[in-house]
Amino acid sequence: MSYFVRREEVVFWEVFKKLLFVEGRVVIVGSPGVGKSCFLMLIAFYLACIENRKVLLIRRLKVEKAENALVYLDGKGSYARLSNLQSRDIFAIRKQVTPESVEGEVVDEKEVPIVLVDGFTQDQVQDVNTGYGPFKFFATSCQFDVKQDDGSRIVVLPAWRVADLLQYAKLTE
Repeated sequence: MSYFVRREEVVFWEVFKKLLFVEGRVVIVGSPGVGKSCFLMLIAFYLACIENRKVLLIRRLKVEKAENALVYLDGKGSYARLSNLQSRDIFAIRKQVTPESVEGEVVDEKEVPIVLVDGFTQDQVQDVNTGYGPFKFFATSCQFDVKQDDGSRIVVLPAWRVADLLQYAKLTE
């Protein structure tokens, strides 16, 4: 089995790797269908399988029977997945997989899961009642407004869909 990637995605990955462990959030924006969700999954598995980090991925689903999906990778080869969770469930899962600091002890950063959120709007992830935030990585097709005091880094996934190329060809004939 082979996995083919565009050269621009290889370049994007080289740039993106430098952002994996920097302070602040990273927001991936781009047109619908260019591969943001796929790229976010690659990041999740890289962090869990190569860096041995705990990962919590929360994704918006586009099906009638489920609103969201949650995947937890423990960084040691095990995983759990659930779907159509209520906010209280997401909060409970986040609390369960995040170690609490005991008085005088510092929590090992590798034990704190890295949270990735995919497919929601900025308002949804910033709503404290949803359980989607705080996050480290966020992928969205929507605009993401960054305030001056916000440490978020915005990166654009540059990619063309086949339909975009065909449309461009028609417009430039």
